[in-house]
Amino acid sequence: MSDLSQLGQRLVGFVENVERDHRYAVEAVATDIERESVEIIQEFIKTTASGIVPGKPDRIWSGAVHDHVQARKKRLGNNYTVEYGWFGFNNPWKSGDYVKLQELGGGHVETGMHSFSAVRRRVRDILHDYQKGRYFGYF
Repeated sequence: MSDLSQLGQRLVGFVENVERDHRYAVEAVATDIERESVEIIQEFIKTTASGIVPGKPDRIWSGAVHDHVQARKKRLGNNYTVEYGWFGFNNPWKSGDYVKLQELGGGHVETGMHSFSAVRRRVRDILHDYQKGRYFGYF
């Protein structure tokens, strides 16, 4: 086998490894965003003062909103989408958009949690870590 042929094989192997490492890194980024978005929203529910009951240090009443926080990651080809929030959550009080009021405030809810803003900030940090190479070379 010629030196050129060996070099070609090594180059193909290198490219395959880079592609595999990239696929694993993107999967890890999407998984971290999926997991951390739920954690962040639930932490806001546990630590943000009530927007309805003055003096109440959290947003937990029945636990329904806290327990129904979800995130889901979807892959289509090489692209990922991560959605987070409350999917199919039925408002136990049957009045208005309770979750939206809790998140954004308004109506009878004085102040919102604004947990989605915190999730967006964390997503930016994770993507920055990805750009800096943190997610590469561990697989």
